[in-house]
Formats: sequence, structure tokens, C-alpha cells
Amino acid sequence: KFKKAQVGFSWDHAAPFSAKGDGSVDIPVALSVSGEPVNVLAKVTFDQTMPDVARLFVHSKLNEKWTAGAGVEYQLWNVCCGDAEGDLIIGLTNTEGKAIGAADGVSTDISATQINPRRLWNSANFHLLTSVKPTDKSWVGLRLGYNQNAVPDYAVSPANLDFENVGVM
Repeated sequence: KFKKAQVGFSWDHAAPFSAKGDGSVDIPVALSVSGEPVNVLAKVTFDQTMPDVARLFVHSKLNEKWTAGAGVEYQLWNVCCGDAEGDLIIGLTNTEGKAIGAADGVSTDISATQINPRRLWNSANFHLLTSVKPTDKSWVGLRLGYNQNAVPDYAVSPANLDFENVGVM
């Protein structure tokens, strides 16, 4: 619609994310029946809720050689993950689908469901980008980003993240 600028807006709706696969668990000596470290083959599942995300970007081809743009992305973590519905749920069983325990050389049963509580704030990412085309077959781009991360409430979550960071690409 605009001769010198493109404007884009997108919205991603909150959705569940799941993964599963094979892995292994290193059991420390303190939980080992034999007094030696134990490695148990395991089945692992992972479930979490992803937030609603709104994005707004503006990009302009200033002339034949130079483009510039800016954008913001806002993640509504507190809406999807401000209570128990946002917890990370990790399923951990031996290869037979049973809780890891004595049959695996472990002195105590390990719960087949591990929950990592998350109580996250909303977050935002800001981007500035530019590119220059020195020849017909090459271009050089620069992207600068500032992220205000979805920091968990320190009182309930062991998954503490850095609050903010800056990156150049």
C-alpha cells in the first residue's frame, strides 16, 4: 500500500508444545544401589505452553542499494504461563515405561513426572535492521536486537533467565 514502506503485523495464538524421545539419566553415587554412578536409558517427554505473540515490523527500501527496518515482538507469557497451566512438565521413565527405581540400580524411585514451575512476566524484543547491496550479487546486513526476557518469579522457579540482553547479527 505504501510506495516506500512495507508494514507487517502478525499474531500467534498460545499453543501447547510437546516433544518426546529416547535419552539417558546419570544417577549420582548417592542414589545408586551399587555405590557407583549409574546411567539409565530412559524415555523422555516434555510439555509446555507457548504464549500469544504479537509482532509489528516496518521495512523500507530507501533506494536501490539500501534498506532499513524496525520491529517489535511482544510475548504474553503471563497470560499463558502465570499460573500452574504454564508449568514445564517432564515425563521420565525407564525404557519399559515404568518409574526409574530399584530395577534400574537406583536406591529410591524417581517420580515419572517432573514439574518445573514457571510464573513468567510478559516480554518484548526490539529489532533494528539494515542492509546494503554493494554489488548486484552481494549484500551486507546488520541486525541489532534488544530483548527484555520473560523472567520467572524467583520465588517459585529454578529456571531463572537473564532479564535483558542485546545482540548484533
